[in-house]
Amino acid sequence: MNILTFDIEEWFHLLDFDATRTEADWRKYEVRIHENMERFFHF
Repeated sequence: MNILTFDIEEWFHLLDFDATRTEADWRKYEVRIHENMERFFHF
């Protein structure tokens, strides 16, 4: 059996700055995950 998994997160979750440490701060950033995942699935 072969299994491949991905941990998909929004781009700003990777930022390790004081300005992005809480989920409440994430609302300030553009959400890109839906469009990018659609592009990935239809590749």
